[in-house]
Amino acid sequence: DGKPRAFAFDAAIDNGESYRGEARLNWEIAGEDGPIARGEETAVLDGTALQVLTVSGEAPAALPWEPENPRLYVLRVSLAREGEVLDEDSARFGFRRTEFKPDGFYLNGKKMKLRGLNRHQAFPYAGYAMPRSAQRRDAEILKEELGVNVVRSSHYPPSRHFLDRCDEIGLLAFVETPGWQHIGGDAWKKVVLQNVEEMVRQEWNHPSVIMWGVRINESQDDDELYRATNALARSLDPTRPTGGVRNFGGSRLFEDVYTFNDFTHSGGPAVLAKPARISGGKVPHLVTEFNGHMFPTKRFDPEARRTEHALRHLRVLDRMSGDPGIAGAIGWCFADYNTHKDFGSGDRICYHGVSDMFRLPKAAAGAYASQREDKPYLELASAMTPGDHDAANQPPLVILTNADWVDLFLNGEKIGRHFPDRNAYPHLAHPPIVVSDFIGDRLERNEGFSAKDAERVKSVFRAIMKWGENRLPLKYLATMGLLLLKYRMSHGDATRLFGAYVVNWGEKLQVWEVRAWKDGKPALTARTGPHESDRLEVKPDSLELVEGASWDCVRVVLRHLDENGRTLPYSNEALRVTLEGPGEIIGPDTFSLVGGARAFWVRTTGKAGTVRVKVESSRFGTQALELKVRLEKP
Repeated sequence: DGKPRAFAFDAAIDNGESYRGEARLNWEIAGEDGPIARGEETAVLDGTALQVLTVSGEAPAALPWEPENPRLYVLRVSLAREGEVLDEDSARFGFRRTEFKPDGFYLNGKKMKLRGLNRHQAFPYAGYAMPRSAQRRDAEILKEELGVNVVRSSHYPPSRHFLDRCDEIGLLAFVETPGWQHIGGDAWKKVVLQNVEEMVRQEWNHPSVIMWGVRINESQDDDELYRATNALARSLDPTRPTGGVRNFGGSRLFEDVYTFNDFTHSGGPAVLAKPARISGGKVPHLVTEFNGHMFPTKRFDPEARRTEHALRHLRVLDRMSGDPGIAGAIGWCFADYNTHKDFGSGDRICYHGVSDMFRLPKAAAGAYASQREDKPYLELASAMTPGDHDAANQPPLVILTNADWVDLFLNGEKIGRHFPDRNAYPHLAHPPIVVSDFIGDRLERNEGFSAKDAERVKSVFRAIMKWGENRLPLKYLATMGLLLLKYRMSHGDATRLFGAYVVNWGEKLQVWEVRAWKDGKPALTARTGPHESDRLEVKPDSLELVEGASWDCVRVVLRHLDENGRTLPYSNEALRVTLEGPGEIIGPDTFSLVGGARAFWVRTTGKAGTVRVKVESSRFGTQALELKVRLEKP
């Protein structure tokens, strides 16, 4: 906006040598194109163990940090005395301003709706003990594949590598102090205050961090404790608001934002609570969890459940988008994770994610990815296989996309053009496209029905799919009888039409194709139908591993695909992985696909060279890839 960028920083001098007298504090702020501000200050060292010198100024040439253009700068500071450099340090940061108001969230003065997911930084077979590359990859998946603009680090400060990547790619973050529900005694509360201080001091240079979570997640009110945590966070960092996540209304608010876990939606018409009913007043309101345990869904669940899982996320996002009193909504959660017996599904895995533990997406991932603006997205929530559904009745096809419209084809023949469902989802930028007419105008073209009568036939067919022929409501029985008389058709003729145009029993294979259009141009195409051929895809996230300060790892994704590139959701093909060279598999080397897909991580072992990976199965034979490992000085 052309205005000077104000800055201030504290140079905390750890004066272990007990220096006294004058020293020179030199500083420089530099971006990609070089320095934008520099200066020199006089520091009078007084011999104390820790001395803080505050420096402030303006950097008119600085550009703001924004999600679309996350500009980063580096502050370099050195302390010298009589030409000798006593100490030096550097920190990366960005210029940006965050505000929560009763009418929403503002970044650099511009209002934006927060749409995101919670993240546990847990991985299969390794827990939290994953290195830099895996932590950074999670941020990339959230921003670049799922299209969210905010992540909540539930319920603890995340790896610094994760936040570093958030800074670099423009992913906003809500960081919290550790804990869940429990509040202990006085000694325990002292640790909470220590955790809050450490969180703020460690993470305050990250421009991606927009708010401090200073309340134990889902804990009951404790006025003394939460007055203290809020006061501490504000004294350390007056530039960021505070939040405190609770799961009940009417809680006493000491934070700047009423951050609320809203599990209102259970499939019915009630989706989100009204903010005023929760907080009792006109204050900033952010939904920090929804869905999750209300509808746990596995990637290998029946298709109807996987589709409903996606629709539940879309309903909440739609309601949030239409309520100016809600700053945003952060769904529970990004990925499945290991948990205790109470939240596990018998295997102690919590299936609350829109992705599985291996970061492989479920249908619900498309609820978020379809809201992105930066690139086209198209995902069919159905494989169009009637045998997946009761009485072989194909339900409506849900298409998750940010396209303007789609054209539907059957075996190359155009069936119809369909548009986003703005009646059911009036507030979403990109509602799903829901297709219930799989016949189009074929009854007119092929069977001689008038346009009006063709619609009547289709209404009867839809009713049969819903209730069955033996339980049809009277009005549909009457409609069917009149049509049979008018066109001199028998019941057998009607059965033939239903079989040919609806259930397709005994007919040729049906290949459905969806062509998405964006800005008047073809964007993406997806095909589905009974598969005639298949293959195993072996795809690493990277072909290079770099071991430096710690070991490195890379994820290899395995998918059983049909000829249209769609994952076969019921495949459990057995696979074996073998390695040669300086690498190890994290977890077992023999396993089955789950829901048609699986992944594994390869880790380094402290040596450079080539890791040769082989994936073997009786069905697909052997596939091989090579990963290069290089060592880098810490």
